[in-house]
Amino acid sequence: MSRMHTSWLVQCILSLVVFLLLRPSGSVDTFNVNGPLIDPCTKPVSVTVGDNFALGFLILPGYSAENMQNVVNTLQTADGLLGLCTPSVKAQFAAEGARVAVFMTRVDRMALLSLPYKDIVIPMVNIPPTKNNTVLLIAFRNNIFSNPVYLASAAPNLTSGVGFVQSVTLMARFSNGDLQYLQWFDVSCDACGGVSSGICVHQPDVKSCATPLENCTCSGKNIPEWRCDYASDQFGQCNTGVNLAWMGTDQKGSAFKTGPQVEKLNAYSIVSLYYSVKQIVMSAYNNTKEAVTSNWNTIKGEAAEQRVDQSSAIGRK
Repeated sequence: MSRMHTSWLVQCILSLVVFLLLRPSGSVDTFNVNGPLIDPCTKPVSVTVGDNFALGFLILPGYSAENMQNVVNTLQTADGLLGLCTPSVKAQFAAEGARVAVFMTRVDRMALLSLPYKDIVIPMVNIPPTKNNTVLLIAFRNNIFSNPVYLASAAPNLTSGVGFVQSVTLMARFSNGDLQYLQWFDVSCDACGGVSSGICVHQPDVKSCATPLENCTCSGKNIPEWRCDYASDQFGQCNTGVNLAWMGTDQKGSAFKTGPQVEKLNAYSIVSLYYSVKQIVMSAYNNTKEAVTSNWNTIKGEAAEQRVDQSSAIGRK
């Protein structure tokens, strides 16, 4: 690794330590029609480096990534637009227990957006037996949205590996300051044993390392029922980090720097930006159907006991 590469990586890690103390403002709420105070459904204006930029993340239980796109495309609105911000789509997903995480980010500033474990498992509670044991994540701004990726899976028939995804990397792609695409960047599963690992979740476009299901239960951690709290620091390893970087050019034609820098890093480096700081160590995982089903049901049961507070937040609104 060159001195320049090493220096940049050190700077990223130091920036991340600061980020853990001063996170981008954001919130998690039910996926409602009116939206939160930071509204990712507004049409974005042309941006320059350093501008504020709102992003939304739909957390949707029970769907496979493959059928998600078909569902969105069959929901029509009166004005003919399609996307996650149209009223009919919002109403459909809100009725199915979806939640939305919203962040105010800075253009061309690399950031780690943390999705707390509790906000991932709450939508799991009411997944009916006829649906998949999965939770999806879709990034969006206005009616521009990414392909879906799995946040959690106990469905090896869909994702091969199972567990709670540790980290995904999102590239926001612009042309002359206008948002064009939101795309996931593949960091592979080299950091967790390769593509055949039982904790390598196979996504449609990328592959992601996961935390074993059994590591994300109170019973698995020997925590008594009366002390079981998915919002506690004991479940920090079960959070999902979204590494955000920027590609393309701003309104002035200046090229963004963070996207190309991320592309130069290998999977170990990207994952370590978050997880080496958090000092998360994964335990061995028994990827049997019985263990997966049992642990998933345990998590659903424990989460159901904690549904008193439906509006836990990331940072501040």
